[in-house]
Amino acid sequence: MKLIELIQVRSFSEKDKQQAIDLFNHISLAGSEIPARIQIFGNHSLPTDLQICLSWDKTCDPPMKSEFGEKLAAAFKVYGWISHSIWEPL
Repeated sequence: MKLIELIQVRSFSEKDKQQAIDLFNHISLAGSEIPARIQIFGNHSLPTDLQICLSWDKTCDPPMKSEFGEKLAAAFKVYGWISHSIWEPL
């Protein structure tokens, strides 16, 4: 794992959070060329927050958001405030 792409969704409401989770569960990577592991996490302290994590086995110089990540962020934008960032090991 050389690059982590995080998409945080601060849902407008519990209903929006559930719709975002439903959308995530319908995302299909089968047959896609996306070489990333994708997971979703909830925040115990902030119940309407979700974090989508894309773990990439690649490096970029400079580190950049992926086209797939940009599309995901855009799709989840209807459910709440979005923060999209790239992280790399030090």
